[in-house]
Amino acid sequence: MERILKYKVGVSEIVASMLLLLIILAIGSFLYLYLYQRAFYQQQVVSQEITEEEFKVQQQLTILFAVGSSLDNKVTIIFATGPVGVKVYSIYVNNTLVEGFSSSTYNPTGVYNITVTSPITLVSDSHIIVRIVFEGGIADAWGEVA
Repeated sequence: MERILKYKVGVSEIVASMLLLLIILAIGSFLYLYLYQRAFYQQQVVSQEITEEEFKVQQQLTILFAVGSSLDNKVTIIFATGPVGVKVYSIYVNNTLVEGFSSSTYNPTGVYNITVTSPITLVSDSHIIVRIVFEGGIADAWGEVA
């Protein structure tokens, strides 16, 4: 019996415990670093989105006056910008896109006059709805056709 026990090789309980502890620490460290990196990335994404939205909120555009002319089928729009410059993407008349208008950037705190060709036929003594789509949102106004 002594002979069988003599050749049996094993790992002591202390060494086994140390190895198990090292494995657990390695897995825990990996999980911690992975989750920390994911949380940091998400924080950066959210921070960037908040900054973009704050910038968009500061952009203001108000349509002061809109009038259409049935004689030459033109729409004149007068609008004012807020404390931050505004990029206008498109203009709609009665929910129809104005063709030929290219995106333009307007300086802050200014009043601007735009005349565009109406995409629809304007009828005298009727109303139109003018919509300007800009980087910070949408501005709508009613206008009359003369």
